[in-house]
Amino acid sequence: KDVYVFKDLSYSFEEGKMYAIKGKSGSGKTTLLSLITGLEKCTEGQILYNDKNLKKMNLDIIIGAMHGENGEDGYAYNYARINNIKYFGTKGFGSSISLDKYRTYMYLSNNGIRMIESKLYSYDDYLMGKDIDIFPCIVKPVNGGSSIGIEIIKNKDEVIDKLSKVFNYTDQVIVQKYYENVVEYNLALTEFDYSNLEKINNKDNIFSFENKYKDSFKLMHQELNNDELYYRFKE
Repeated sequence: KDVYVFKDLSYSFEEGKMYAIKGKSGSGKTTLLSLITGLEKCTEGQILYNDKNLKKMNLDIIIGAMHGENGEDGYAYNYARINNIKYFGTKGFGSSISLDKYRTYMYLSNNGIRMIESKLYSYDDYLMGKDIDIFPCIVKPVNGGSSIGIEIIKNKDEVIDKLSKVFNYTDQVIVQKYYENVVEYNLALTEFDYSNLEKINNKDNIFSFENKYKDSFKLMHQELNNDELYYRFKE
């Protein structure tokens, strides 16, 4: 018997709006994004882009502009490479490491970069009742983006409830010591250059999805081109 990932699904995405695809691990987020971007073909129905059937369109180039899984983990790049489609964005190997928070932690810390200690914790660990011994701690999906699924656990009594929420988005998390009143900076790096250094002025307990995308960008960031710290980063 056939099992449908999606059935009788109909939705229109409006130009100029930002959307977040959220759901439990295995619920079909990756499949949905793969279908609407043309990386996979639907078995029934159709996906229209500018009134054209996406199934019948030939992709000339894929521009990597999606956050999180598929967009930043190397999946789109590898698909484009296999199917001989031009791709604008980061390559597969570097993407697969940099989106994975634990791999990034291991790579940087093993190369002399000071990092907050990170522990890997899986859904299987959760089912087996494995203890978390860092409080307060911050728990993050290993390969998620946009601060979705992040929880702060203040004490042992909150572990089960908070972890159950995080595991709606992933099957692996990293656990880190949580520090209050941390000053955060934002710096984007490329192979050849880096962006202006920005200070996060206002945020919730974490730099949340709502902070990033729903509040005024100018209120959240302050460019520090002339700040002493900017030159320290540059060096």
